Amino acid sequence: LCTGMLLIFWDLITIPLVLADPTEDTQNFLVMVSHCTVWYWVVDLFYNFFTGYDTGAGIEMRPARIARHYIRTWLLPDTALVLIEVIIKLLEIIAATDSEELSSVKVLRA
Repeated sequence: LCTGMLLIFWDLITIPLVLADPTEDTQNFLVMVSHCTVWYWVVDLFYNFFTGYDTGAGIEMRPARIARHYIRTWLLPDTALVLIEVIIKLLEIIAATDSEELSSVKVLRA
């Protein structure tokens, strides 16, 4: 949870930096960290299947019930957001290899 909050804060700071046309070294650093954050969210999506939740009477830690609860509550929005991030990241990679054709992809993230 704490790492996720730090990465959200990181995005709040760095997205405007990317749009401000940073230097090449800064851009390379931001791209590297961006790859790491996408991987974090992908792993976190699966990690949520094993994270207990509060039932009001205690913490539920049985894997089958945790999975069922996650599927009924947050799986769809989490998957949608992570999928959008992965697609944008793939488009950014394509844009980096295809020169200027998809250079506006970084604006999609904002």
